[in-house]
Amino acid sequence: MQPGLSGINLGKFLIKRVVDVVKKDMPNICVFATLSPIPGYRQWMLSKLASSEMTGSAFKEILLRPDEEKALMDASGGSDLGSSGIEVMWNVLTSKNHEWTNSPNLVSALRTPMMRLCARYLMKEKKRGKALDSVANFHLQNGAVCRPIHIMQIQLLLCFIFSE
Repeated sequence: MQPGLSGINLGKFLIKRVVDVVKKDMPNICVFATLSPIPGYRQWMLSKLASSEMTGSAFKEILLRPDEEKALMDASGGSDLGSSGIEVMWNVLTSKNHEWTNSPNLVSALRTPMMRLCARYLMKEKKRGKALDSVANFHLQNGAVCRPIHIMQIQLLLCFIFSE
């Protein structure tokens, strides 16, 4: 964002402009969607994974369900990705080479917890009553609803639906 545009809701203007142009050219279309990044999710997830791994904490948060833990351990079987599902997720998220994307089993095992936790991040994690993620907050405050979350290489995209 350019500092000179700070405080100006240019995104809302642009979305409404595009909707108006599309409606004019194709009047039968009444549902519009954006595909948006979720820029804060990875850092939020890393902080949750780090705090979950802290031993001796009385308030240790359980991030993975037992079936997710088992699926991650089975999918990473014998690799050096970790001795727990949390370690596997940490090592995948911090991996520089992204070799894990070549493992259909690991991608599949990551999908459920990553999407569940992403939905939590988008809908429940708040700061001053607003969505913690700035992109999600922008869309949600402008009438969008969350729909499919697409996961690949830990770059999550959220499809926001706007109905007229």
